[in-house]
Amino acid sequence: MNTSRTAYYVDQTQVPLLSSYVYFQFNFAARYLIVINDDRSGTNQVIMSFDGTTKHGQVNATESLAMDEIDAAGIYLKYANGAPDFRMMARPE
Repeated sequence: MNTSRTAYYVDQTQVPLLSSYVYFQFNFAARYLIVINDDRSGTNQVIMSFDGTTKHGQVNATESLAMDEIDAAGIYLKYANGAPDFRMMARPE
């Protein structure tokens, strides 16, 4: 996990996803967020939530999801159908 006041980065080698939500705190209010699913199996998904309960997004294998203007201090991620390789990056501006 690499975090500072200007950027945040994490991948499966630092924090593997679980079948229940894992919280990633940014130490800043993120405005830009990207989640990349590097899984090549075609079935493993990354599920995203801003509250740890509600599903707010899903990233299928080999796809990515970018959001801006989100104003979030962190995000919850978990896997569906198996733990994929993933990357997640956030920036405050």
